[in-house]
Amino acid sequence: MPKERTHGLMRPLGILTCGVLLSACGSSASPNYATDLVMSLCPGGGCTSVAPADLPAAQSETVAILQARATTAGASAEITATGSASVEVKTSLPTTSALALFGVTGRLSFASAVFGPADPRNAQFLRDQGSRYDMTQLDDPLWYPPGYHWMFDRVLSGRNITSATTGVDQNGQPAVEIAFDDGGAAEWSILTTRVAQQPAGSPGNRVAIFLDNQVLTAPQVIAASSRSTQISGGFTVASAATLAAQINAGALPADIYIISVNGTSYSPSPSAPFIAPTPTAVLPTYAGVPPTIPTPLPQSSPVH
Repeated sequence: MPKERTHGLMRPLGILTCGVLLSACGSSASPNYATDLVMSLCPGGGCTSVAPADLPAAQSETVAILQARATTAGASAEITATGSASVEVKTSLPTTSALALFGVTGRLSFASAVFGPADPRNAQFLRDQGSRYDMTQLDDPLWYPPGYHWMFDRVLSGRNITSATTGVDQNGQPAVEIAFDDGGAAEWSILTTRVAQQPAGSPGNRVAIFLDNQVLTAPQVIAASSRSTQISGGFTVASAATLAAQINAGALPADIYIISVNGTSYSPSPSAPFIAPTPTAVLPTYAGVPPTIPTPLPQSSPVH
């Protein structure tokens, strides 16, 4: 019997509808899988991000997205719906890699710093960020300038990204190159122009890029930029490929919660977010100034 954990494990994931053996479609073969994830869209019977009537459509969309992630990453995976709101993902990937690939919603967001404490009890914070924050980052100046929080750009999002490819940064380290469509390029230019006009080194001179609820990086902006961005810093070749696969596949349409990992059961709870491994820093392609964040913390280069 699976061992029950009383603390909650939660992470926005996705929803699936049909079983698909990505490594051998149409085959009855059962490869030896390294990881078995079971997830639910409505843990405990409560749907928080999708109406019950919309579950079938959300499941269909999500299974296609997770298939695309697995295919792009070259991962073999068997994805099967269980019940009306749960899904099981069996994959040859090790658990850490499986959680990184399948265990995030993949919602990419862009934000600028605004005055006011990074405190979920603060009304302005909630208006600007809503529930999009990671409690473990709020008091860390690497992610949140002291006395400031982030305000999401309401125009620019991952939907404005036309492609994501792996490459290397100016130091020869693994990176992900993302390109914006016309609307995204225009809005990124507006955002970076406004931020670049703030005093160098000030909190207002920083932008943040989020993956789901986590800040991936918050570099300074040296000059306005528009068409493309490089995501870099702290990647391995594999983790860069994972992020590129997630971006290219698109964000999942709704949140889902991990309820079992390799047979160990969890009780999902919004107060205890499950943090899947993610890249630690993001910066646009225009970066060329040496990182200013002290090691061994994740490093980010200024935008220019």
